[in-house]
Amino acid sequence: MPAQTTNTNERATRSVDTTPEADARPVFSVEGLTLRFGGLVSLDDVNIEMRRGEILSIIGPNGAGKTSLFNSLTGVYCPQEGKVTAVPRAGAKEISVIGHPVHKLNRAGIARTFQNIRLFPALTVLENVQVAVESTQKSGAIGAMLRLPRQKREALEADSVARSLLAEVGLTGRENDIATSLSYGAQRRLEIARALATNPGVLLLDEPAAGTNPNEKAELADLIRRINRERNVSVLLIEHDMQMVMSIADRIVVLNFGKKIAEGKPTEIQNNPEVIAAYLGAASSDDDALEEVTGKIAAHVEHATDTDTPTSVRALEVVDLDVRYGAIPALKSISFHVNEGEIVAFLGANGAGKTTTQQTISGLLRPTAGTITYRGKQISGRPAHELIGEGICHVPEGRHVFPRMSVLENLQMGAYRFSHVSSADMDHVFDRFPRLAERQHQLAGTLSGGEQQMLAMGRALMGRPELLLLDEPSMGLAPLVVQDIFSIIEQINADGVTVLLVEQNAAQALSIADRAYVLETGCIALEGTGRELLEDSRIREVYLGESIR
Repeated sequence: MPAQTTNTNERATRSVDTTPEADARPVFSVEGLTLRFGGLVSLDDVNIEMRRGEILSIIGPNGAGKTSLFNSLTGVYCPQEGKVTAVPRAGAKEISVIGHPVHKLNRAGIARTFQNIRLFPALTVLENVQVAVESTQKSGAIGAMLRLPRQKREALEADSVARSLLAEVGLTGRENDIATSLSYGAQRRLEIARALATNPGVLLLDEPAAGTNPNEKAELADLIRRINRERNVSVLLIEHDMQMVMSIADRIVVLNFGKKIAEGKPTEIQNNPEVIAAYLGAASSDDDALEEVTGKIAAHVEHATDTDTPTSVRALEVVDLDVRYGAIPALKSISFHVNEGEIVAFLGANGAGKTTTQQTISGLLRPTAGTITYRGKQISGRPAHELIGEGICHVPEGRHVFPRMSVLENLQMGAYRFSHVSSADMDHVFDRFPRLAERQHQLAGTLSGGEQQMLAMGRALMGRPELLLLDEPSMGLAPLVVQDIFSIIEQINADGVTVLLVEQNAAQALSIADRAYVLETGCIALEGTGRELLEDSRIREVYLGESIR
């Protein structure tokens, strides 16, 4: 569906009290909120008031405390200090959030999605939403076993409501698909449908646009506006995409190192020097930084390489590769190669087959047909643990760190194929990622998204890779962190590591890639050097649109 044009100033000045009851009490009232993990202060004396009917966005660098705030507002974390009260649904009784279990807060009208998708992977699309509808119904286990009349009525109701919500988020026709077979963007919309199935008064969205391309972001922005206006649902949004934030938010709160540093309308936040310095790590006079934070796409990177490939020796060659999920073709006879010392990027919309390609190369999936050759050896169908021994290391989409293990223990796991953990390898990782050295004894699950991405990459480096597969390394990261990650990828490549990169941020990926391939519905549609594809109008139309508004 096309994005609707919405002026930022209009969003900031429209009336947000859209509920019939005109309840003037705030949806959330946060006073002096402080959250600690041992000696680490994640939230430091935070005060926020969320007005009924508004779209309030929380922004800030990775590690600023945004997801910690969400977890504190939804009962996942129990802060040591402060007070949080909520009136999720207009006319309802005010509740104290701290100390309430998650399921009771959900029943009171607080629903959320997660930074890392938390669908039920073995259930269908329809069943994922039905489960949420059923959580609001009264029939229990006995009624279900005895098939009592009320249970039958509620089962029909759950089916009807779930199908209606799937239609609302654009997933009609996918009801019987397994949830994990959806593209990343579609899984994000399914999470929103599941959250809406609990009939919330306030919806908390944690980086809903992460991993989506510009067209999908436009559709998502339109969906959030409709949920807010047509359903009268207040929306609390964490998002790194500044175009999206500036186009749909009524107000913005900025966190940095756990403290609130700014609050106001988008136009006020756009020109706040402290926000620019904190969010982008740049001075307020930095025009490129200012352009980014105001939600405008900066000029395309001019230093995209158009030089010859580093070497003609082929590290990886894939010929006529077919991969299927049951009867569904994911890759259709694709052929490509990666030369020693290259950075090769794979681009394409969600569901195009990029992740499937990497998972097949790394041994997580078995090909239906075709060959994969690495340094002259046939590796098609070999298991992942054997390929790590060949020097092929994979950093998967979603990071997949071990959340209950420390940073140090996660890194040690990356070196499991060696007889001992090399202190030189560990020092090398800490040199690349100083933040990991600072937090080496912290549990991985308490790190920010950017820090978890650094940890996933560091863990792969502990395996001494010669071919490094990176799947969406910039997903959900602040602009400054994205720049750091891509700079580190270039450094890793300069050390002699060949890199196969899957990335939604096409401009950034093409700026460092020697060559790139564009996948479309399981087929290679385009290929060329980074500069050639940056200048190709077909790429720019799909990935590098000037605005989502």
